[in-house]
Amino acid sequence: MSSPCDVCNSNTSQPCPTCHAINYCSLKCRQGDWPVHKLLCNEFHSQSPRPNPSFARGILFPPESAAPQLVWVEIEKMIEEDDDVWYMPKIRVVLGSDNPHPEWKAVQRNAMKAFALNHTLQIVCRDAFLVDGSKPNRSLKEITNGKLGHDWRGPIVVLRQVGLEADPLYYEDVTLGDLRHAVDYFLWY
Repeated sequence: MSSPCDVCNSNTSQPCPTCHAINYCSLKCRQGDWPVHKLLCNEFHSQSPRPNPSFARGILFPPESAAPQLVWVEIEKMIEEDDDVWYMPKIRVVLGSDNPHPEWKAVQRNAMKAFALNHTLQIVCRDAFLVDGSKPNRSLKEITNGKLGHDWRGPIVVLRQVGLEADPLYYEDVTLGDLRHAVDYFLWY
């Protein structure tokens, strides 16, 4: 079955020949995405091994680095008193040693390119990043060529959830197509 192009959403079956973690319909889409994609393409298969099955791959935009990084985020299984099960990423560890409160932004469409995703991206940042002393996010400024419409600060993490429900239950590894959608979100926001 063919997967849609992560750049323009047209039908395709051409994954990146190096990482196989993003799909393109044409050489034009692949070359147009290369300035963003090249930042993590080689790292995708050389990332340290998954610590254990409870971890999911995320993308970290560190504030003091010029490029994003792939990270493993532990997903904790939570069981309520009525035996309802839900999953919660241990995200505060990634957002800072001061145990900041996270802000979650669910993204289910690429608004910049006007198409729906078939999954949910969670973009997670410190909820008080504008007033808590967080430094401007250099990796976002670099990857967007300084075209940010918002003053993003501190570390920012992108995670992927299965499905499009109001609050999807399960997490899975991000792809490099998700990097493209996240960058488009930051340019659009």
